[in-house]
Amino acid sequence: MAEIAVGVVTDKLIPLLADEVSLLKGVHSKVERVKGELLLIQAFLKDADAKAENSSEPNLNAVKEWVKQLREVAFRIEDVVDLYLLKVAERRHHAHHRLGFVVKICFCIKSIMPRHEISSEIEGHIKRLTEAKETLGLSPNTPTESGPNGPHGLRMGAHFIDDDELVGVDQTKEELTYQLLSGGSKRRVIAVVGEGGLGKTTIVKNLYEKQKERKSFECYAWVTVSRSLKGEHLLKAIIAAMEISGRDMSKEDLIKKRISFHGNFVEHEVERYRSNYGRIRSCFVCHIEELKNPMVEMLLSSFKLLVALDFENSRLDHLPESVGMLLNLKYLNLRNTKIKVIPKFIGKLQNLETLDLQDTEVRELPKEINKLIKLRHLLVYASMVYYQPGGVHGMLLNKGVGCLTALQSLAMVDTIDQDYIIEELKNLKSMRWLEVIISKTSGSQLCNAIKNMTHLSSLLISAADNEESGGLELQSSIDPPPYLQRLYLRGRLESLPEWIPKLKNLVKLSLIWSRLNENPLPALKNLPELIDLFLFESYEGVELSFQEGEFPKLKCLGLLHLPRLRTLKFGEEALPLLETLWLESFPQMVQGPVNIQNLESLKELHLNGMHPHVVKDIETQLKETITLYVN
Repeated sequence: MAEIAVGVVTDKLIPLLADEVSLLKGVHSKVERVKGELLLIQAFLKDADAKAENSSEPNLNAVKEWVKQLREVAFRIEDVVDLYLLKVAERRHHAHHRLGFVVKICFCIKSIMPRHEISSEIEGHIKRLTEAKETLGLSPNTPTESGPNGPHGLRMGAHFIDDDELVGVDQTKEELTYQLLSGGSKRRVIAVVGEGGLGKTTIVKNLYEKQKERKSFECYAWVTVSRSLKGEHLLKAIIAAMEISGRDMSKEDLIKKRISFHGNFVEHEVERYRSNYGRIRSCFVCHIEELKNPMVEMLLSSFKLLVALDFENSRLDHLPESVGMLLNLKYLNLRNTKIKVIPKFIGKLQNLETLDLQDTEVRELPKEINKLIKLRHLLVYASMVYYQPGGVHGMLLNKGVGCLTALQSLAMVDTIDQDYIIEELKNLKSMRWLEVIISKTSGSQLCNAIKNMTHLSSLLISAADNEESGGLELQSSIDPPPYLQRLYLRGRLESLPEWIPKLKNLVKLSLIWSRLNENPLPALKNLPELIDLFLFESYEGVELSFQEGEFPKLKCLGLLHLPRLRTLKFGEEALPLLETLWLESFPQMVQGPVNIQNLESLKELHLNGMHPHVVKDIETQLKETITLYVN
């Protein structure tokens, strides 16, 4: 399990040291030596856990002691790297406010010195660790197989190859990405098979890192598996990689990585751990109204290396100024707080990747937000009720948002009277999740913007709620994003956009207030991956029919508020995988759906606001295996 900890540090260390190579001469050998020593430590740890489990192992206590020291060294090395990055960020910030050639030269000199120091300090930590191992009389069981030249070491080397160095594997990566993202919620095994040396490990590792950055899944674990690894040890390695293992960690180790403030957080407890504040990485805050502001300011100003700060569900009504000094911060969660204004010092957080402002009272962001060039996720919408007028509230942005090219999530943005924002969206080619409110005349402009977002997987487009700006015009002829999986359209449509039937990876489609005169089902019936379909006030016709061979993977169907619908038919073997059906408010329907018993896989049927005759008619057709909900 400690092997995974070293792997995490190695992955973080190598890119930084590699960057040193590009700036300074004569350090390449030092970088390689540090990397080699880390990989040798990893190789030794392959059998360390097995030794620790074996009660007959003569060096059992020595192994445990060395692994304990290793964990501490891993923390220290991580601190060294982050402190270096923090110093560089602070110097750049100060230099930005001074002009002149001399200042730039001084900044370069000050930056070069710490780069040498960081290499030497890390080497010092590893040297002391190696000496401790020799003192304890430890050595690898099989050095020829576990060393950097063995199979394990060669595979580890593939982990440090940049994605830009991969050539001729684009099709393979796209196919593998598609299989990962289109497989539904069930557990799956995807095997990558090929001859040695083809780059299998490299492709998979880079794909893993990308999906981890995009947060495509709820949890991640990367484990290097040797042929001799037993199932029990593999499970332990996976648990460790998912960072849910705290069984073997001391209380001190745990608090170094995460600290929680509660109403009973007393003064002597603060003093007890004060010396370790500089090493705290994550801070979760609750009941902040019970903490005095000076205390909060003091605590936060001490957390120089803080990476994650979570104020969710607290009564925080303003952002403490000390937050602006957390230059290492990557994650800031202000969801469901009382905050109304984001201060200008937000622009200092140059490493910020996620800013969560959901369910706050913030309605406009300062222009300084455009300085956060590493920002990936900007979530700024309030609670939304898609099916109610006025149920969607967006955020106003300032001109310049197009420079945030790392953005992958942007929701919800109000572009009414701000068409220039839509124009800037063209630059956000890394976008995965986009939610936007537009005027009726901006539809074509938005279509031209999203065609550049080749990685887009979730898209919500809402019209304005007022009659003057309401409605959507999305008929532009475009090649839609190939990996789009979820599409929500909220507003009046003259006709169904012609590019929707081309969405071969679409999993969920919601049409809200579309009020289409033409039946949309013929255009949608052949979508190969569609699982969820919801139509809310989206069809003005009198009949809908589902036949054999249509919607082959549909599992959930919602037909809601169709004011003129009189007839609903299900042919033989229609919707073979449908499990859940919602029927709500069909005022013109007086008889139940025709042949609803043909839905062989149906498990749940929800009836809301339906005529009593319809409910009674349905009850006579249903099988005993179907659960009926009537409101």
